[in-house]
Amino acid sequence: MDTIKKRKLSYEQYKKGIDQQLQSSAAGLKNTIFYCECLKKPIIKNTVFYEADSGSGLKGKPKSMFLNAVSDSSLTHIWSIESPDLLEEDLTYYEQTCNIRFVERYSSEYYESLAVSQYLVTDGYFTSTFVKREEQTLICTGNDSAFTFSGYDKGIRNVDTEQFVERHYLQADYILSSNEQYQKTVLESAYKLKHMYDGKIIQGVLPFHPSHSLPSASRYSTNSKSTVLLLPALQCKTAEEMSASASFYADIIEQLDFEDIYISVPLAAYDIFQLNDVISQYLLPPHIDCRDLKYRCVITDGNVLYEDFVQMKTPVYILKNRLLNKQLYTDLLTYCNLNPQSPKKIKEMVQNSEVSFPYIHTLDNSIWSTVKENASSPFVTSFHSTKKRIAFFIDFLQNLDQHAYLHLLHTLDWIDYNQIDVTLIASSFKKNDKEVISEINKNVRYLDCSGRLPYDKEAYAAHRYLSKYLYNMDNSTDIVNQDIFELYRRNSQRICNNISFDTTILFGYFTQKDYLLFEGFSSKKRLYLGYQNLAKEKAIWVQNKTTAFTFTNKIRIYSSFDERLYFSVGLHRSNTEEYTDLASDCSAVPILPSKKQLEDTTDNIRTAVYDNREYFMIPCGNKPFKTKEVLLLPKVDKSKLSYLYVINNDENREILSFLETFLNGCKQNDCQMFLVDNYNYLDDSILTFIAKHSLSEKIVILKNIFLNKSYASQFDGIVSLHPQDPLDYNVLLSQFFRIDTIIVEDDKFQLKKQPMKDLSALSEVITKEISKLFL
Repeated sequence: MDTIKKRKLSYEQYKKGIDQQLQSSAAGLKNTIFYCECLKKPIIKNTVFYEADSGSGLKGKPKSMFLNAVSDSSLTHIWSIESPDLLEEDLTYYEQTCNIRFVERYSSEYYESLAVSQYLVTDGYFTSTFVKREEQTLICTGNDSAFTFSGYDKGIRNVDTEQFVERHYLQADYILSSNEQYQKTVLESAYKLKHMYDGKIIQGVLPFHPSHSLPSASRYSTNSKSTVLLLPALQCKTAEEMSASASFYADIIEQLDFEDIYISVPLAAYDIFQLNDVISQYLLPPHIDCRDLKYRCVITDGNVLYEDFVQMKTPVYILKNRLLNKQLYTDLLTYCNLNPQSPKKIKEMVQNSEVSFPYIHTLDNSIWSTVKENASSPFVTSFHSTKKRIAFFIDFLQNLDQHAYLHLLHTLDWIDYNQIDVTLIASSFKKNDKEVISEINKNVRYLDCSGRLPYDKEAYAAHRYLSKYLYNMDNSTDIVNQDIFELYRRNSQRICNNISFDTTILFGYFTQKDYLLFEGFSSKKRLYLGYQNLAKEKAIWVQNKTTAFTFTNKIRIYSSFDERLYFSVGLHRSNTEEYTDLASDCSAVPILPSKKQLEDTTDNIRTAVYDNREYFMIPCGNKPFKTKEVLLLPKVDKSKLSYLYVINNDENREILSFLETFLNGCKQNDCQMFLVDNYNYLDDSILTFIAKHSLSEKIVILKNIFLNKSYASQFDGIVSLHPQDPLDYNVLLSQFFRIDTIIVEDDKFQLKKQPMKDLSALSEVITKEISKLFL
C-alpha cells in the first residue's frame, strides 16, 4: 500500500502498535470489541432477550411481556440478571416451567445474546454501545417508577443514562404507552420523540398475572387483609431529591401507623432509601417484583405500576406529594382519573375500604402476534410529522472560544420551530459543559456520542488512525479499508437510528474525529457553519511543507460540503478575498442577540459610586458564561449626546472609517460613543486612532457585558453601519429596545429616526430569514 512521505506513520505500522495496546486495554473496551464482533454472527430466530431495572430481576413491564409470551412454545427466552445468586431459587423455578435461560449482565454470554437475539425487550437501556441490527426487533416498555420525570424533564443534557435511554427509544420498533396522556407527557414531551421517532407505539396496559408461587414471593408472603404497599414515583433529578422522597414516605409511614408495610423502589434508588432508618426496615429487595405479593391496598404518588394493581382489583390510593412538579402531577391525575388525597384522608379510606377503580385499557394476549408478524392493530399507532429535520453537529468547548457557542445558541433562538425540528449532536459529553448545554433552546433535541463507538478490532485501529492522520493523506480510502466508514454509519444508528435529516450542519473549527463522526449521519444536504475565517486558519497551519500539505487537504474537505456558511459579514468577506474559489457560494450568517437579551426588561440594576462617579453594576460575561463578578459600567453623561455601537465583525477598516466620521461630528456636537467589543475585534489600529486624537473621554470601550434594555435605554441612539439589513445586530437592538437608530450616510454622522416596526412582525422576519439559511 502506497503511503505519503509527509505522513508520519503508515497504517500497517500504526495498527501493530494498536494491537499491542489492546492486549492490556480496559475491560470496557474489550467488551465493546467483543460485542461488535458478535454483531457479525447470524441472528437466532425466535429468541427474546429481556432486561428489567438494570438487570436486578424478572420484574416490571419486561416481565409482563415475558409472561404474555410464555405460552408461545416457538420462543426461547433469555434474561439478563445482575446477580444470579440472589435469584437462584426463582431462576430454577422458571427453568423448570418454560423455555428460558439466564445470563449474567455484562458477561460474554450477555453481549453475544444481545447481538444475536431476534427480539429485545428493555425498560431502560442495555449498554451505551448498543446498536440494533436491521433483523432485530427492539421493544421499549418504559420505566415503571416514574410517570413523567424523565428525559428532558429530568435533565437529559446533564444525565448520561437519560441519553442512553433516548437512544434506545429512537432505535425501537415498538414503544409501549399506557394511553394518550402518557404518550403526550412522556414520549412527546419528556423525550421529544414526536418529530424524530419513526417506529410504532402500542397503546394500552399489558395484562399481568402475578406469580404467587415463586420462592421469593413465598419468602415475603403478605396478608392480603392487612399489608399495605408504598410505591414511590421517584420523580427525582438528583440524589438529594431522592433522599427527600424517602423522607416524605417515612413521614407517611408514621402518619398512617399501619403494622404491615412494604416499600418497593428500583435498584437505582435502593441504596438511598436504605439510608433512611424508618424506611430501611420496610424495603423489599430490588430483585423482588412487588406485584407477585398480595396487599390490602397500594399507596403511591404516581408510580406507573399502579395500573397492574388496578387490573388485579387491588385498591390504589394517590398521595398528594409536595415534592412533585405541579404541572407534572396535574398531568398524572388527569391520566389516572384519580383524586389526590392527604395521608389522613387515605388512612380513613383504607380503614373504610373506600375505593374506585379508574378505567384501564388492557391489551389482550395477541400483543406478541402483532410484534412477530408486524401486523396492523387498532392499538398500534405512530407519530406523523411534516416538519423538516435539521441537525447541528458540534464539539462543545473543545476547539472554540465561548463566543462561537454564544453565536450558535443565539441563532438557535430564532429558528422557526413550527416548521423545523432541530437536533443538536455533540461529539463528546463533558460535565463542565453543563452551563452551555443548559442554555440550549428548549425546543432543541440534544444528543451526544458519549460512550465507546461500536467498533470491532479492525475498525478501532482504523478509526484511531484516521482521527490522527486524515488531513495528512491524499485519499483516505487508499490507506484503510473502505469498510471502516461502516463504523460511522453504525454510530449514527446508535445515536439516532440512522435517521435521514433534511440538512446536517457541521459547526465550528472541526477536528478530524468530528468530521468522521459527522460523515456517518445521513442527510440530503450537508452544510459547514464556520466561526474562524480561513485566512486566519491558514496563518496557523501553513508554517512548513508538511502543514501546508495538511491544510490543502483540509480545504478539500471544506469543499466537499454542499454549502459553506460563516458567522458575520466580516468573516465572509475575508474568506472571499483569500479563497475566491472556495467562497464562491458562501453565505454569511448574521450574529444575532438572543431572545432573552431582547426580552430582558430588568429595571432594578444596582448602581455604585467609585471615584466620585456613578456606575451601573452589571454581571460579567454573556449567558451562559456569567461569573460571580460584576462590571462597573459608567452611566452616561446626560449633558452630552451618547451613542452605542456593538461591534460584531472584524472589519476594522470599516470601524476606523466610522470613528473618523464620528470624530468630525463631535467637533460640532458634544457627544460620547460607547463601543461594545465583547469579541475582541478591535485591533491596535483602532486603539492608536483613539490615542492619537485624544478621544479617551469621547470613546468608551466596554468588554464582556450582557447588554440589556435597562442599560441601553440611557443612550440617545444606537448606531448602525448597515441600516438596510433587517438582520443587522444594531438595527435589531434599536428596534427591540425601542431606541432611535443613528445612521452614517455620505460620511455624515446624523440622527435619522427609523420607523419602529411591530415586534412580532420583526421576529417573524428574523425567524424566516434564519430558517432559510439551513434548508
